[in-house]
Amino acid sequence: MSDRLVRIGGASGAWGDSPGALTQLLGASVDYYARSDDKGNASTIAIIARRPEYLPLLRRDLTPERMVRHLGHLVGGPAERFEAPGLNALNFLIGDALGGGGMVSLRIDPPGKAYGQMALETTVPVPRSRAAQLAGQATRRE
Repeated sequence: MSDRLVRIGGASGAWGDSPGALTQLLGASVDYYARSDDKGNASTIAIIARRPEYLPLLRRDLTPERMVRHLGHLVGGPAERFEAPGLNALNFLIGDALGGGGMVSLRIDPPGKAYGQMALETTVPVPRSRAAQLAGQATRRE
């Protein structure tokens, strides 16, 4: 199994698989990428699925509350989530995220360019069929 997939215990997975769902680290995957920028003291983070069939995983599991929890050490929230039709993406607008924003921020990353990469540290469940494909890709590279 690829090091990008982690087995977690519990009930049947969302895809009707046997107990023990598989999760995928977004950033360790070829399936997703992110972009982030600033809007005043707010950060915008887009998580983009490379294929339309991966978007429902994001839609179900990446909520505004989850993003604020994940980035809670840096942001105060609140957060809103918007769909980007045709782009297979979710865009998050997170308030109180940049230490005042722009020129007044004393942060190392005042425009929040790193927030997209940080957001990719979250995980989403993946279907076992996709997990098998990813494991096969990792094996071929070794």
